[in-house]
Amino acid sequence: NLRWEETIGLNVGTDFSLFRSRIPGTVDAWRTTTDDIILNRSLPIITGYSSILDNLGTTRNTGVEFSLNTQNITGSAFRWETSLNFTSFRNKIISLYGNFDAAGNEISDIGNGLFIGQPRYVIYDLTMDGIWQEGESTAGVDPSAKPGYIKFRDLNKDGKIDANDRSILGSRLPDWTGGITNTFHYNNFHLSVFIQTSQGGLRNNGVYSYADEGWRINLPAQIDYWTPTNPINDRPSFSDGALGHYRSLGYGFPKDASYTRIKDVTLSYTMPQSILSKLKLGSVTLYASGRNLHTFTDWVGWDPE
Repeated sequence: NLRWEETIGLNVGTDFSLFRSRIPGTVDAWRTTTDDIILNRSLPIITGYSSILDNLGTTRNTGVEFSLNTQNITGSAFRWETSLNFTSFRNKIISLYGNFDAAGNEISDIGNGLFIGQPRYVIYDLTMDGIWQEGESTAGVDPSAKPGYIKFRDLNKDGKIDANDRSILGSRLPDWTGGITNTFHYNNFHLSVFIQTSQGGLRNNGVYSYADEGWRINLPAQIDYWTPTNPINDRPSFSDGALGHYRSLGYGFPKDASYTRIKDVTLSYTMPQSILSKLKLGSVTLYASGRNLHTFTDWVGWDPE
């Protein structure tokens, strides 16, 4: 019963050039609406299947993209050029299954993490308010918690922490992405440096809670943990009770996945024509290139991308 997705879109753009074509650029803005989007829909495991592909509803994307190329220095021996790009877009679920509550509002699918009016890729989880410290009373908030446990926010004020205290904390989609490439030429030598960035994305970081089958916890050295003599307020105790507490609540440790990366650096040398003619060659370029040389990020663990 699967149907093709259908998209209707509008794109408006302009090209421009300034200072005798030394600064050309492009600005694009778009808005697309997609019906019958195909996603995995979770099923009760009693059916024998955990999920099924289904046409789940309608989404809308709006965004803007900007690119700029500049010729900064245009000398005979030395030249410097820059290429810059920026993209930002928003994704929103317009409708799902067509089910409405008594007030006439369409019902979201919390089990599959799909919320009307929100992006498709949200982080829906508990809110961490720090760590329970010695001397603090957990009564009336989270009676099962002890010093060193994560302090979660009781959003519905019912005196306990459970799935009803979850809320939308952010989206796995970044707020914006961009890149800049600087290229330098000196006679036959060329140096290109490409830096990319992604800002504002939120992702669950499994490194903070990784345990093997024997319940042995393995943490990177830069991740600290709470002890009575190290009463930090951003990491729980290393005890089984503290770890089991947040695991029983399904907490995923959502963390900022923003990063800026030196993506590519390439140094090349183009052999001059005077030498090529003697060797009866058309062209020869020698180069050395480095990829993913360094990533600037607060993300702990593997690649934030």
